[in-house]
This record gives sequence, C-alpha cells and structure tokens, in this order.
Amino acid sequence: MDGTIRGDVGHLDQIRSWFGRPPWDMDLADADAHFGKMLRGSPSGTRLARSQALTTHFMFLELRHKVEIHL
Repeated sequence: MDGTIRGDVGHLDQIRSWFGRPPWDMDLADADAHFGKMLRGSPSGTRLARSQALTTHFMFLELRHKVEIHL
C-alpha cells in the first residue's frame, strides 16, 4: 500500500514537472500530448501506471472535495 502511494505520487510529480502546472489545469489536448506523444515510446506498463495514478488522484479530489465541487 505505501509503495503504491509512493509510486502514484512519483507519477503525479512527473506529470506536474512535464506540464508545469497542477494536473487539474490539464485539458484533453494536454493529456493527449503527454500520453500520446511524450510517453509514446515508453512501455505500456508505464503509460498505464501513469494514467491510473492520474485517475486515482482525480477520484480522491472528487471524494475529498465533493461538497465544494458541487456547490
């Protein structure tokens, strides 16, 4: 569990470093550029882990800040 969280945080840090802003500022074109161009030559496991970390992050934000999001 701790290793999974560390791995997810590492992937999110890499996305943020590449993007230069918080992940929630990404739009579809940014995600396409990151996953479709920047990670094109990466192993499929890397792309999957990175996309899953981003998905988990947004799920956490939605659960944690549900009231503020839906006001």
